Amino acid sequence: ELLGRYADAYAAAKRARAGVDFDDLELLARDLLVREPAIAAGYRGRFERIMVDEFQDTNPLQLELLELVARDNACTVGDELQAIYAFRHADVEVFRARRARLEAAGRTATLATNFRSRPEILRALNGAFGSLHDHWVDLRPGRDDAPAPEPVVELLITDADAWNGDAPGALGLGLPAASPLKQ
Repeated sequence: ELLGRYADAYAAAKRARAGVDFDDLELLARDLLVREPAIAAGYRGRFERIMVDEFQDTNPLQLELLELVARDNACTVGDELQAIYAFRHADVEVFRARRARLEAAGRTATLATNFRSRPEILRALNGAFGSLHDHWVDLRPGRDDAPAPEPVVELLITDADAWNGDAPGALGLGLPAASPLKQ
């Protein structure tokens, strides 16, 4: 009851100010495109390509909006391991379902070449995260850097109680084994 009363008061305050919030923008846009098919068709014909980046943070309503204006010309880019907007109703399952549909049609590409990071960093990331996630794709360096004269990856163990005593080399990161931590 309290949540309902809050929602009613919030809606009344928005109406009094002729205001909308983020959810309203999505809902009103969707309702307009559904109610006025000619407007949706106009947008479908207007754009040669539609690209949505960070698609892993899409919610079902946003997918509905995309499908109302796309005509099989949408390119969606994302990484489910970077999904962070659940508070905004984003659902990584939207990303996964779309990827599965496109994969079944042979219409996906996996990007694994990284041009921003040194090879040593990519090896550490692959070693640290590769076995933890089903959808991890090992990253390949896209630039030909000479080996660094000094280590570029440093492992900092911040919770001594959680450390089981393994040397960093035993973690599969390709780092040299270090002497035990001094307490």
